[in-house]
Amino acid sequence: MSWTEKCVSYYTNGQLKEEKIYSEGSLNGPAKKYFNNGVIEELTTYRMNVPNGKHEQRSVNGTLLVEGQYNDGAQHGTWKYYNQDTSLRETIVYNNNEIKSRK
Repeated sequence: MSWTEKCVSYYTNGQLKEEKIYSEGSLNGPAKKYFNNGVIEELTTYRMNVPNGKHEQRSVNGTLLVEGQYNDGAQHGTWKYYNQDTSLRETIVYNNNEIKSRK
């Protein structure tokens, strides 16, 4: 028999702090961390406790700062890094944590 459980934690002000999904004892699916104002700080997708899939980081006001993909725990593909004003600061292409190009 398999099981899935959503685990949540809260700040002392009652605001949601983290949401994680576990199945069969492993972190699987999207894990979200929140600032204490309710804005998502970080979103990372996991498979068997390892980052695998979409990853995003945001500022306290919700501005997207980083977006990319993990492949079995390694940065893979195009990662974009943004300034607070939402302009693109840098683009890095990774192949399993190895930088292939940088703009």
